[in-house]
Amino acid sequence: MVTAKTLPADTSNAYIYSSFIVDQAFDYPFLLLALFAIAALHLSRLQPERRTEFLLEAERYHGQALARFRAEIYEVTEANYKAVFSFSTVLFPYSCAMPVDASLNIEHAFDSILSNVLLTRRVGPLVRDFYQAMADSELGRLRPRDIDIKWCNVEPPLTTELVSLRAFVEVIRRLYPEDIAEAYSQAITTLEIIFDKAAQSPDPPSDALIKLWIHFVTPQYVELLAQKQPAALIIIAHYAVLLSRAPQYWFLEGVASQILDVANALVPATWSAWLDWPKTKIVPRTPMAMHDLCSSLT
Repeated sequence: MVTAKTLPADTSNAYIYSSFIVDQAFDYPFLLLALFAIAALHLSRLQPERRTEFLLEAERYHGQALARFRAEIYEVTEANYKAVFSFSTVLFPYSCAMPVDASLNIEHAFDSILSNVLLTRRVGPLVRDFYQAMADSELGRLRPRDIDIKWCNVEPPLTTELVSLRAFVEVIRRLYPEDIAEAYSQAITTLEIIFDKAAQSPDPPSDALIKLWIHFVTPQYVELLAQKQPAALIIIAHYAVLLSRAPQYWFLEGVASQILDVANALVPATWSAWLDWPKTKIVPRTPMAMHDLCSSLT
């Protein structure tokens, strides 16, 4: 129940995790294992003296959950879509919260970020055909108010705090072929819109709003990110600022600084000035926090 209260944007909907999704999980072992994994990962934060033990448990349950899901779910159907959607809602916080220290292995840290992006993007196609049915079910209560917008009709804001990215667009258009420049420009425009919508709310952004950018960017942008292209890394470093503005989620703690650390390590020095703005907005991990993280992984 403790973990259930921390997952929804509205804590009054915690019962969906503690009751509704648990009921689904008794019929779908992959979902039950995923719940065990996120609970163990949460306990690793709540009980630091047993952190290593709980991290190992979380990894074991997560691996088993993925294996069962791949073996049992060949297609999403009327019978299983609620379990599949529930599974996806648990995977995102798990993939964010599993600790990875960029200072230990930059390639491993980058792979972790990219895997999270790819995993998040796979969810949409899985449940698309049943999205309305899901929205009309009890699971629809997990949809937060800050994404209840007709996104296809939204125009970019006239002004934005992402001033440096707007200037970056002009540089991109001079340097890259039209298709690549368009992929970068679309990612930046989408980020401007989501930053603007987040700023309009008196509350911190929900994890659903934060995930939208990952869903909305083009496959070509994701491919450029996978190639560690400097422009793609600079854009995702700005996206990390949005992650840092959702302190209500324990599973996002440290994720923004991890993304920035990776971008800072991989972006060539000649491009590094474009990272100045996110560096002023994202609080770096403290040396003690980094030490604790390293200790838990050794």
